[in-house]
Amino acid sequence: MGIIIRQAGLSSLYTYVGHAIGFLNFAILMNWWLTPDEMGLRGVLLSVSLIFIQFAHLGTFRSLVKFFPFFNRVGNQDNGLLGIGLLISLIGFVVLATAMLIFKGPIIESFSDQTNLFKTYYWLIFPISFFLLYSRLFESYLQARSSIALSAFLKNVLHRLFVTVLLVLFFYKIIDFFWFITLFSFLHLSSLIVFILYLMNRGEFNIKVNWKFFNKRFRKVFYNFSAYSIVSNISAGLINKIDALMIFYFLTLSDTAIYYNALFISTLVSIPSNAINQIAMPLLSRSWKNKEVGEMLDIYKKSSINQLLMGGILFILILSSIDNLF
Repeated sequence: MGIIIRQAGLSSLYTYVGHAIGFLNFAILMNWWLTPDEMGLRGVLLSVSLIFIQFAHLGTFRSLVKFFPFFNRVGNQDNGLLGIGLLISLIGFVVLATAMLIFKGPIIESFSDQTNLFKTYYWLIFPISFFLLYSRLFESYLQARSSIALSAFLKNVLHRLFVTVLLVLFFYKIIDFFWFITLFSFLHLSSLIVFILYLMNRGEFNIKVNWKFFNKRFRKVFYNFSAYSIVSNISAGLINKIDALMIFYFLTLSDTAIYYNALFISTLVSIPSNAINQIAMPLLSRSWKNKEVGEMLDIYKKSSINQLLMGGILFILILSSIDNLF
């Protein structure tokens, strides 16, 4: 349980620091310097991209964590598990991107608004989705190696500092909104580069697939689990992101921006849960492989208690301050 507490603690620390920066960005600077429609566009593009990758990854996010203990046999080598994930995700991205291009007209028509901002910047869905997809893939791979602190730092601190810089450049008219939203769409490229360099430095960047190890029998089990993961991830992804798109569909980009401000505050409650779950999953996979049922039960019990305590305290603090927040 020690590794869970240590990694989850670092992850939570980075997440809270990131939320402080995020509050500065989203609740203050964006409200000062961007119009409600521009704020709403940023959120809608991100929501569409997050839903996009729930289909495009084809179950690889969970499969990397689930099957890593089986692939990781000699030293740091994993028989090309990362390469399998990269290939499958690329196939998923190409298929989904093609569908999004074919149905571009009906999609834009369904979400048309008076500003036409969504129509103008529809193309940005593709770079956002591509870099986000592969960033999440590498994040899952590091999670499988029981390392979540780096991804937490990149996602919560570095990315939000990058947004702060973009906002300052926009305020001083060094860049206009076109360049602000375009550079924002390449945000996850920075973390993707860091992930690759980090793994290469540790000698863990191995994308050559050992097809003798990943034989027909193993592939069947891997693909079956990935298919199940697609269904469960799509459900979770739609539940978490479809609400913003529904507001945009029935109302306006401005209304979507207001909703995102409230949603940002509510996500504070889930920070401990996300951090604990990320580091607990690879340990559970290892225990499952070794048939250590007692260890699995201990992880579930302690993780649940810690999530309840930390999440409950945060919920009470937010609830008691609700009148001051809105």
